[in-house]
Amino acid sequence: MKGRNRIKRALVGAAAVVWIFLGAAADGIGAEAKNGAGPAFKEVVVQPLVQWYGVDGDEGRFRQDWRVTDDLSGGVERFEAGTADGKVKMRGHAISENDYGHDIFVSLPKEDYLKINGKVFRQYYDGSGEPWDPATWLLPAEFADWEDEDLYADRLSQTIEYGRKLSEEAKVAWGYELWGRFGRERLLRGEQSARTGFYNTRSIPARSYLDGLSHTFYADYQRILSDKYTVHIRPSYEVYNDSQDIQFYRYNDGLLNQDRTFQDSPQFQDLSLQAGVDGFWSERAYLYSGYLFHYLRNGSVRSEVRPTGASTWTDPAVDNSRISHTGNLGTVLLDFLGIKGLRLGASARAEGADTNSRGYGTSGSATRGNFGHKELRSDIGEYWFSESLDLTYKGFKDTSLELGVDLDQRHLDYDEYFDSGSMEIFVDFGNAARRMSYNADLYYNDLKTTARASHRFNPHLKATGQYRIRYLDHDYDVNTDSSEGFYPGRLGDTLRQVNEATAGFDIWWRKSWSSALKYQYIGDNIHTQIGGDDVQDSDRHRLTMTLTGNPWPRFTCFGSAALEKYFLDTPTDAVPNSTWMAGPAPYDFSGDYFIYTISGSWALEADTRLNCRFQQTSSFGTTSDVQKNDLYEFRVGFSRRFGKDAELKVDYLHFDFNDKNDIVPGFDDYDGHGVICSYAAKWL
Repeated sequence: MKGRNRIKRALVGAAAVVWIFLGAAADGIGAEAKNGAGPAFKEVVVQPLVQWYGVDGDEGRFRQDWRVTDDLSGGVERFEAGTADGKVKMRGHAISENDYGHDIFVSLPKEDYLKINGKVFRQYYDGSGEPWDPATWLLPAEFADWEDEDLYADRLSQTIEYGRKLSEEAKVAWGYELWGRFGRERLLRGEQSARTGFYNTRSIPARSYLDGLSHTFYADYQRILSDKYTVHIRPSYEVYNDSQDIQFYRYNDGLLNQDRTFQDSPQFQDLSLQAGVDGFWSERAYLYSGYLFHYLRNGSVRSEVRPTGASTWTDPAVDNSRISHTGNLGTVLLDFLGIKGLRLGASARAEGADTNSRGYGTSGSATRGNFGHKELRSDIGEYWFSESLDLTYKGFKDTSLELGVDLDQRHLDYDEYFDSGSMEIFVDFGNAARRMSYNADLYYNDLKTTARASHRFNPHLKATGQYRIRYLDHDYDVNTDSSEGFYPGRLGDTLRQVNEATAGFDIWWRKSWSSALKYQYIGDNIHTQIGGDDVQDSDRHRLTMTLTGNPWPRFTCFGSAALEKYFLDTPTDAVPNSTWMAGPAPYDFSGDYFIYTISGSWALEADTRLNCRFQQTSSFGTTSDVQKNDLYEFRVGFSRRFGKDAELKVDYLHFDFNDKNDIVPGFDDYDGHGVICSYAAKWL
């Protein structure tokens, strides 16, 4: 309720600003009307909408997938208006409980302007992010999709910008941005459910109550120098404050064991300054350069509430900061070396950054080691250099050739210290092993090379091809490590090699028919110092195709299909009888994704059109369990125009989602129908 009230207050404030400026604009328009300038507004378009969705099955999953509420909703799908002199332009929409937005532009005297943009959008969440059977852990069936009938979070954004022309060469703008999120969202992590004789699972979804607002103030200054260079300066300052209540319910043998609530207060301040210059310093040479200063300070305080009222932690807090300086310089040279059709692009970038993180707290639990102050800290000094070179040649007829090289060199001076006794998953390795310290120099050297070509053979056929290879070489020089055994996943130096190959054809058949075909392969291999070559191997194949044309007069059809198959081979096996994975199956993964669409549009008469569409989306994936989903969508509708100023649209749709997993078949199944009606009318 608190979040909804804040949204209402923000919307009321935005509406007040809008009406104030519209009132001022109306006064000016009225004065013009008295002088015979004509009507105040012209071409006012209003399009009301009513929609209804009837859903059987998992309504929460439907709302999450379709981003609309089930049952009845409606509002104004489109509103457009403008004054006769073009000084005021407005667009907006308002669909109840789901989607609101507005765009307003007002031209003011002396070429000043005012822009107002905003929207409110609701994101729905399903009650559970994974299939599971609560009965196995002696819990009621409603735990599977726990309380998802009112599970959503609203996002709010609002921008107001005022611009002024200072001279023929300079202009400036000041702006304010408001962003917020309110409501409840389902987190990816869950709380534990245990049963004697069974492994534990963390399938009970955790919920977070959100109530956050961000305020950003910025200025934007531009000036043209010597009639060819543009100087751009943009300072900005953002402050964000949030309040989050995260609820965890832990059950043992079907009974509530603990009800934990984490009360977080995350906040940050972000200060940045951008400055740049660009322009043609000669007829065939373009130059650009820029600088970015960035300072980020964020912190959070967490209060943990347990059933007994006793807390294992008091005053836990984090305090982090990052400061960075970034500069870049680049150029584009046309007809490079006097060769017509040859273009060179070159750029360089350098960044220096310092990141400091601190975590504090006071332990009150004897099972977590010594009582008293706990601390975690990490410091990272970072130096980053990037270079890129791109050559494009279009000197051959109907042919384009391109070669690009991108390089990155990065050095991280990493230093970390923490007391692992403060962690819930801590296992007592002894007092010495509990306090960890680690210092290392990390060196990243990345190389990406891309070759691209396209050629039109004739008016009916065009071919494109691309090959890209990436080498990501990461070296870890460990200076201090208090306990190497604490890092069982440490693999030493790594080399990642990624190969991408793409080929495509665009075909224009006789008359109105055309099609496109594209294939892409991505091979991703990781080699490590400890594990050796091909420790992890990933392969992905993608195929897409489209076809469009007119089989007979006044009828247009369109078809598209996309298929993706992927494989992931990892070196990791699950631990039998572990608390976080049932069974000894390896963590290899394979799957595919397939979608195809067939649609048609038939102009029955000059003012009447019939549309239809069918789409199937299927995904399949497997590790130790099979997860398969199929979504079928069918939509048919018609539109009819009444003269030049009105149009009626009616659509009917049927949908059917099948959840075919091995754990709980049909866990997220839903199907249903929908009807959408809208009527657009132009006034004045």
